[in-house]
Amino acid sequence: MRRASARLAAALAGAALLTGCVMEYPDPPDPAQPTSPPGERKVSRPKEAGGLVRVRFADEDYDPGPLTSGQKALIATYRVPSVDPDDTLHHSLVLAADAAPGQAEERRLHLVGQALGDLSSTTTLDQEVAPGPLGGKTLCGWTLTPEDGEILCSWSDGSTAGAITFPSAGAQEDDLVEIARTFAAMRHDIVR
Repeated sequence: MRRASARLAAALAGAALLTGCVMEYPDPPDPAQPTSPPGERKVSRPKEAGGLVRVRFADEDYDPGPLTSGQKALIATYRVPSVDPDDTLHHSLVLAADAAPGQAEERRLHLVGQALGDLSSTTTLDQEVAPGPLGGKTLCGWTLTPEDGEILCSWSDGSTAGAITFPSAGAQEDDLVEIARTFAAMRHDIVR
């Protein structure tokens, strides 16, 4: 499973270096107030999240960690509507799961490790970003270096955790700010 994510990350980094292009992500809608109170929110499996469209589920490729009865996970790839569904180098990987009380941060770290594979030891998610109406802990950072252009964002709150990759997102601080908005909107659509 980790080999798949390491290959994906290496391919994405190589594509960004070779093409030097930055993908245009759609302007995300502003997240509304959540309908469920903290601690009762659950991961859903939406067809669209933050303006991106689900391509496929990838449950067989990644391990969300142990799930108890009633807990759900979302392991899927999403794409910007203008990106070809077969262009896997430009798909965002979403790993999200429900978490038991007090276990969300541990789950977040596990999902980040699953998303990054071998790159997890070289990635620093040190940029705290606004969590939006869902609250909790939200962090973003580049998976290798800003020049590689791939950003990973993650969250943990009272009952859910997740990690989302954004390939060819850009190398500037402004790019990170824009992706953080898309991330917050995607999270809002995933966590209900």
